[in-house]
Amino acid sequence: MYFGRIIELADADELFSNPLHPYTKVLLQSIPNINPEKPLLVEIEGEIPTPLTSPSGCSFHSRCSHAKDLCREVDPELQLINEGHWVSCQGVSQEDKNKGDV
Repeated sequence: MYFGRIIELADADELFSNPLHPYTKVLLQSIPNINPEKPLLVEIEGEIPTPLTSPSGCSFHSRCSHAKDLCREVDPELQLINEGHWVSCQGVSQEDKNKGDV
């Protein structure tokens, strides 16, 4: 969930093994770890939207490194990508579902 909206929905095993939304990926990368070769925390760059002025398009576009013009204009709907795996992102398609390239 981001900015009050469900952005990705799947069972835990699927979500952790195959995150598709850029925000979900950043959240999973931000889980604290003790591996000295990885950063302790991953910072999400970009401008945090304010609840008083809802952003146009996708609410994550101002913080997303993959945002396109379409993301700034159109609020994406949840779409079924895999059986039981839904995602709300203009950059995710059926072809992307197993690549993790979003």
